[in-house]
Amino acid sequence: MAVSAPRITQDMARLVVARVAGHPEARELRVRFHRGVSQFWLVTEPLDFEAEERFYTIGHVLYAAFPDALIDFQVVNPAVFEPPFVADLIVPRDAERVPLRTQ
Repeated sequence: MAVSAPRITQDMARLVVARVAGHPEARELRVRFHRGVSQFWLVTEPLDFEAEERFYTIGHVLYAAFPDALIDFQVVNPAVFEPPFVADLIVPRDAERVPLRTQ
């Protein structure tokens, strides 16, 4: 992640990356700090409702780990959008991509 995001947002992103490790259906994480809020979009493969809800528990972990921070955590599940799905139409353009896996 670029150094433009506040350190706490970077720390949160590392926590999200650690939580999605081993879940290949998590495709990418995009992050930005906007108007005092750390915002996260976890883009996934198409998921059923139960699987999507399991990914939303990561948001609960963030809230517990950073109780004083303003956090917006979204799971972007292509299954709930009309085709063709294009993440760039949902996630703000200035959100930074954070690698989920080492190459």
